[in-house]
Amino acid sequence: MKSFKEFNIVNILTWVLIILTFFLVIKFNWQRRWLYYHGSKFHGSLTFSLIGQIKLIAGGYTGFMGNLMEFVRVNPPIFKFWMAGDLFIINSRPESVEILLEELIAIRTFRIWLHPKFFWELSSFSKEMHKLSRITLDFTEQVVWFRHPKYLSNSWNVFRNVLEETQIMMITASETTALVLSFTLLVLGIHTEVQEKICAELDSIFGSSTRDATLEDINRMDYLERVMKESMRLLPPIPMIVRFLDKDVKIDQHVFPKRSSLLVPILHMNRRPELWDDPLTFNPDRFLPEQSKNRPRCAYIPFSFGFRNCIGLQYGMISVKAILSTFLRRYEVGSVNYKSIADIEMIFTELAKPKDNCEILLKSRN
Repeated sequence: MKSFKEFNIVNILTWVLIILTFFLVIKFNWQRRWLYYHGSKFHGSLTFSLIGQIKLIAGGYTGFMGNLMEFVRVNPPIFKFWMAGDLFIINSRPESVEILLEELIAIRTFRIWLHPKFFWELSSFSKEMHKLSRITLDFTEQVVWFRHPKYLSNSWNVFRNVLEETQIMMITASETTALVLSFTLLVLGIHTEVQEKICAELDSIFGSSTRDATLEDINRMDYLERVMKESMRLLPPIPMIVRFLDKDVKIDQHVFPKRSSLLVPILHMNRRPELWDDPLTFNPDRFLPEQSKNRPRCAYIPFSFGFRNCIGLQYGMISVKAILSTFLRRYEVGSVNYKSIADIEMIFTELAKPKDNCEILLKSRN
């Protein structure tokens, strides 16, 4: 009799669990009905939303960029895919990218089971990230205190805002600046004729002087700036950006639904033949005013666009121009591993980086 009661209790608990799970699934999908409805209006494969396009990240860091570029290439400019229950809408149309961006960590990306916040916080990666964040925050506090001790006497909110903005500038500017420098030097090693044109421009500014560049000098480096822009077009340090939509955005016949993620494939847009003539050819003169005037504003957004664009854009450009102008006045750059830009294979971590080392040949100009 006792075992019979136990059996009944087990049955009851099992059915309660099944019914509860059923209602939770219904509730979950009912709350997401807006996503399903508008998501169905976009072109894209009918994959199960909780699995989605896992094949995109099947190759990890090394294969992701190639998988994504091919995935975007064979689909229309605007299409959708599902990944671990999230709706992503890829948009490579500059006109609508501009509207959406105005409206509106790598390990975790490639490990789907870490997407839920609960599991992420339990992981060793999260603990390591918090540890590293604390180190960078401590360093930033010292910098702010040393440079502007007056902020310590202000309210905590003021100090925190200054601290956060400074931390963003220090972290993002250092990594992206290093990548832009590396990519540009790689390109100059391949295209020595471009390198000589830069040197001619620098000679017209500095002559035989070895003085440091001033802001006035930097503002005169028009050709060097175009070379940097063309380098970032073909080898963008930020190959894509993702924005979470907190409201519906209607553009033409499309409704980009609230709670979906907009993915803008910058690398793909930078190589679209509809936007760029002979897109794989390195041509800095694409960025001459007369050639840029009819180009959509969001055809070229290496540092995003709108309210959430890079706050260190101008600082980064000035820094790279100052470093490159100093470097190229002293050294001639040659390529080691690459004969063309097409040979440079990139991998995606939190940013895009060369798969192989950024090795260059240096020869003194003196």
